[in-house]
Amino acid sequence: DGVLIRRNGAPTIVAARRNKIVGVLLPNMKRELTLAQSGAHYLTVSGILDECNKHDYHMIIINTRDKKLTPELIRELGVSGLIALYPYGHDELLQTAQASAVPSICVNLLDRNDIKQYNCLNFDYVAAGRMVWEYFKKRNCSNPAFYLGNQPFREHQHRYWIFEGFKNAAASDGVNVQVIDAVECGMAKAEIPEEIDSIFFGESRELDEYCSIYGKDRELFGFFYPSTAAPSFVIDYLEIGRKAVLS
Repeated sequence: DGVLIRRNGAPTIVAARRNKIVGVLLPNMKRELTLAQSGAHYLTVSGILDECNKHDYHMIIINTRDKKLTPELIRELGVSGLIALYPYGHDELLQTAQASAVPSICVNLLDRNDIKQYNCLNFDYVAAGRMVWEYFKKRNCSNPAFYLGNQPFREHQHRYWIFEGFKNAAASDGVNVQVIDAVECGMAKAEIPEEIDSIFFGESRELDEYCSIYGKDRELFGFFYPSTAAPSFVIDYLEIGRKAVLS
């Protein structure tokens, strides 16, 4: 982590403290970052580290599953700023961070009430959903469907806001969006009505697999993961991490 300097044939010494120490809180991290190198956590942290290195800041990762965030810990670490990644449902942690004497920011805290209460940096998922409808509209699609995936909608999830943007943009043009529920029918087994002329995958992990099944006579669009088989939109999580440091 840059705290100690270790060289062969020489004693291990404590490195000189950098200008500022940025604490990165990972309250919802369930596995090591190295095991999810294409995931949002890993990429956001990479962006934070890039920006810290530009300013000669030191970054400390605090996995709050293992270590409770307290004012004492913040003082002990000498942290001058806190970045909480995807901290939904961790009210005690957010309150501690907000009450500390250091600036703090939450990345992708999407609940309406939390956004009003805390300093947040959120990607505009609603705008992304609108963008997808504009893509379909240019291709004269009039009967779109949204692939829900295998989890129910929850307001604090990015898929919820992607769908809101997509649905509302279509509604403004007098178009109703149908929802394909993978939990109920399973996408591969689903009988897609013939009148459905476009499908928006809220997460495009499945897009390549299903293009051969559903893409012959329909427009498809994916979100969140890159795709080689159809258009997709991928969030620049590196940039979000950089902006969090600058904030």
